[in-house]
Amino acid sequence: MKQQIAVLAPLAALVAVHGCDSGGLDVEGCIPGETQACFCGGGRLGVQECAETGDEWGKCDCRSGDADTDVDTDSDADTDSDSDLCGNGRLDAGELCDGSDLNEQTCQKLNFYRGDLACTKYCTYDIRGCDGFCGDGLLEEPEECEGFDLSEQTCQSFGYYRGLLSCGDDCRIDLSGCEERCGDGVVNGPEQCDGPELQDQTCDALGYYSGATICKDDCTLDYSDCSGSCLDGILQTVEECDGDELRDENCQSQGFYTGEIDCTDYCTLDTSGCSGFCGDGVVNGDEECDDEDLVDQDCSDHGFYKGVLLCASDCKLDTTSCREWCGDHVVNGNEVCDDGTNDNSYGSCTPDCSARALHCGDGIITSPHEECDDEALADASCQDFDFYKGDIACGDNCKFDTAGCSEYCGDGIVNGEEECDLDDLDNQGCTDHGFTVGHISCTSSCVFDTTLCAGCAVNDQGFQECSTPDGRGGPYILIPEGTFWMGCNQDGQPPAVNCVVDELPQHEVRLSGYGIDKYEVTQANFALFVEETGHRAPPEEAEGWSCNWDPETRPDNPVECLAWEDLSAYCQWLGGSIPSEAQWEYSARGPMNDPTDSVAYPWGTTDIDCSYLNFNPDGTPCIGALTSVGSYPLGASPFGLHDLAGNVREWVLDWYSSDYYATSPTMNPCGPVSGEKRVHRGGTWGNNLRGVRTGVREKYIADQVSVGFGGRCERPAQ
Repeated sequence: MKQQIAVLAPLAALVAVHGCDSGGLDVEGCIPGETQACFCGGGRLGVQECAETGDEWGKCDCRSGDADTDVDTDSDADTDSDSDLCGNGRLDAGELCDGSDLNEQTCQKLNFYRGDLACTKYCTYDIRGCDGFCGDGLLEEPEECEGFDLSEQTCQSFGYYRGLLSCGDDCRIDLSGCEERCGDGVVNGPEQCDGPELQDQTCDALGYYSGATICKDDCTLDYSDCSGSCLDGILQTVEECDGDELRDENCQSQGFYTGEIDCTDYCTLDTSGCSGFCGDGVVNGDEECDDEDLVDQDCSDHGFYKGVLLCASDCKLDTTSCREWCGDHVVNGNEVCDDGTNDNSYGSCTPDCSARALHCGDGIITSPHEECDDEALADASCQDFDFYKGDIACGDNCKFDTAGCSEYCGDGIVNGEEECDLDDLDNQGCTDHGFTVGHISCTSSCVFDTTLCAGCAVNDQGFQECSTPDGRGGPYILIPEGTFWMGCNQDGQPPAVNCVVDELPQHEVRLSGYGIDKYEVTQANFALFVEETGHRAPPEEAEGWSCNWDPETRPDNPVECLAWEDLSAYCQWLGGSIPSEAQWEYSARGPMNDPTDSVAYPWGTTDIDCSYLNFNPDGTPCIGALTSVGSYPLGASPFGLHDLAGNVREWVLDWYSSDYYATSPTMNPCGPVSGEKRVHRGGTWGNNLRGVRTGVREKYIADQVSVGFGGRCERPAQ
């Protein structure tokens, strides 16, 4: 009601209700007992009082304000000139409006929200066409609230944590009863901080080693300036360890025998996974004893007859308190003799002081000291010592003498039933065992190892394509001796692509025959190498990028993230090596007689699109990831090698030198004798048409591991 009165009060001065003279008018908002303004004619105003019932007005009193006095509005009208009368359509003095002239007044200006204002016949405003105002008990736009209707809002709706929300006289939310919010400089409710108040949450208190915390606008702490913390994977001076960084510490360096050491969440060494140490009361490792645990031993177990056996602080048996033993030059206990020597020589005492006159040469094998004695050989022969021929004898020290034995596996000569012996292969090679090419060797049991032998057949390009019986390493192609022009020929490049300085000058090279993998090394083949040799597998990621190592689901994908040493070890396992830069480029270009035969790409043209290779032609990759080897047969080289452009870039044997081509030998060049970086060829799926050209030379540190680093192997040619 307070809000209602506040709205109607200013209207009373502007609005007189028509019908005053009739003594009654139904107007919503009539306040019983209150005096209202009314129109008395001639532009004059009188007063009238609202009846107690709220539905009837008193008479308009134009003189004394008496509500029961009738007012004759017509009498005054007769005294005024017609030109000043209400209803002449012109706004005159004393009139609020006249006809359609509302004096620019509207419902909205009278604090209503909508509707059409009109003018009464008494030249006062008729508000019955107006609707909606603050205090009418209905919540609507643009009100934020209405009385006790807060539209289900609370102090919390406005960021405060507690208090009582109320509605003001202007139907606007009143926040004066709300308390505690983000930004008041006091930490309240769920706040971590508020302005300069950080609750002592400094970088140091939060476990960081440097930096400063700040409070954000939402009253949460910002740690972005804090740096150096436990579990960030970086060893700090104050840390014993951090994550997997253990400062080369292990259980053994901490005095334990076995187990796995770990790093706690507080960057201190966690030895809970270690076990067994000298002093734990349990005999472990190389300990002879531990504390009171003597493994049921006493002095007698160590040749003494009396005394107390102890355990030293290093967990070794301490016999210093033991007394009387065989060899102390005193006959004690059950000893027959004790001359202190006890070496089994004539007249001496036996080692156990139990008898005399036993010695090497008496024809009796005294075990465990003697293997034989004179003619007593215990039925031993040369064959018992893996010889094929000869007579065994007993030496002066009563040990077997095999000097009279001859011929054995490992003497480098094929004897007996041996197929081979060390490097003696009995003039046999892979071809003698049904293979075409490869490398045959001899096992430690003197039988042939044909694992690296291969059978060959002519491929679609007319060259020998070979494979080992178990498919190890995948197929490879025999490249015959030949000549080609190495380096960049500008006329053979795509439009707007120029030769790079280190690709010049173009020069003639002749190579001896060799074998080279048809495909890049696959995940399946590298996984077999890792399994058989224990060599490290590629990491899960390098430089923040995934290495995609998953040989079970991607067996035919090329392996990546290989360092030069990884590829070299793999190629040696296959009996080969990393191809030289010249071998790689010859395999890509094929034989040629004229330098103008050299073109930009292995398939022999300057045409290039996603049907030839996996690359990134114009910022939109063909695939955007590695593809299985051999997926682009149109991109094969003249010899039938695949993926020499794109997919993964390939390590080659050579050290990098930008001016090597100017001094390169003509026959079988192998690059500089030393350098800082090794050469990469062929580009990756992420390179554009310039980066996958056959002549492009890239260089990287040999031990660098990165995505896209792969390769292939040079293989035996005969």
